[in-house]
Amino acid sequence: MSSSYESNGQTNSSVDALLRSNRESVETFGLTPYQPIVYAIPEEQRQAEYALLQRAAEFQPTLYRMLEPLATKEELQSFITDLLNAAMQATEQTANELATGNSRTVAELEQSIRQAGRQQEKFISDSSSLLDTRTRELDGVIDSLRGKLLRIQLWTSVSAAALSALVSVVLWQLLS
Repeated sequence: MSSSYESNGQTNSSVDALLRSNRESVETFGLTPYQPIVYAIPEEQRQAEYALLQRAAEFQPTLYRMLEPLATKEELQSFITDLLNAAMQATEQTANELATGNSRTVAELEQSIRQAGRQQEKFISDSSSLLDTRTRELDGVIDSLRGKLLRIQLWTSVSAAALSALVSVVLWQLLS
């Protein structure tokens, strides 16, 4: 890029030099009044004309060499069009890759969610089964304790009645 910039700078300065020398030559011709009478060409004017022609003759091949590598308007437009097309293709490809990646990620997340749901359902089911089992065991223990408690209450009631009768008999005999 810098070399094309430098060559553009050289082209501009060379073209400016050519234009400046042409302007000077034209001014030299313009200062000399035109008359239909033939005059001898002054030596300075003849030398200026010769120098102008010599500079133009030397500069013309240089100018063509300098302009030759420069791109034409059509080439630049074609290059820009190619760049824009490449950028669009790259953008589309990137967008497609992102969409594919996002779709894959969404599918993996959905699969993970389903798997987590199945594991959660299994845990809840296992916990519920364990709770039911433990509840039945506890109900059996409670029923067993109720039976024992009822027997203890019955035994206590019978023992209390028997002891009451025994104490009454002992007291009646002691008092009699």
